[in-house]
Amino acid sequence: MAIKVLSDKQLAAVQKIGEAFMRADVVITHRVHTMTKDPTNPFGDDDVSFEPITTTVKGWIKPIIGSNFDQGVGMVYALGEFWLRVPAGTQMDPHDEILVNGIGYVIVDDNVEQSWPEWSVARLRRIQ
Repeated sequence: MAIKVLSDKQLAAVQKIGEAFMRADVVITHRVHTMTKDPTNPFGDDDVSFEPITTTVKGWIKPIIGSNFDQGVGMVYALGEFWLRVPAGTQMDPHDEILVNGIGYVIVDDNVEQSWPEWSVARLRRIQ
C-alpha cells in the first residue's frame, strides 16, 4: 500500500504554485512511430514523421550544467541537455520534438514513474 505524501488538495496547491512560474510556450510535436522502410535508402532506415497537429502548453526549461562531456576530433565539447517541466499529465514521449522560444529540442527521456506528480518532467537535448 502506497503512503500519500500529500493530500489531493495539498498536491493541487503545489501544482498551482509550480504552474504559476510556467511562462514559456512549449510546442510539442509528437513523433509518429512507423516501421516502414524507405526502398530508396540502401541502409534500411525507418521513415521518421511527425503528427501534423502540435500541442502547446506553458512550461519552463533549465539547463543541466556540465552533465555530459565528450571528446571528438581532439576537442572536448559539452552536449546541451536540459530539463523541461510542464503541467502534470501533459503527453510527451521520447523522440518528440519540443520548441521553446524558437529553439528546437528533442525528448531524450520522460519521467513517467513519478509517485508525486507535481508536474511532468522530460530530459531534452538541443537540436542544432
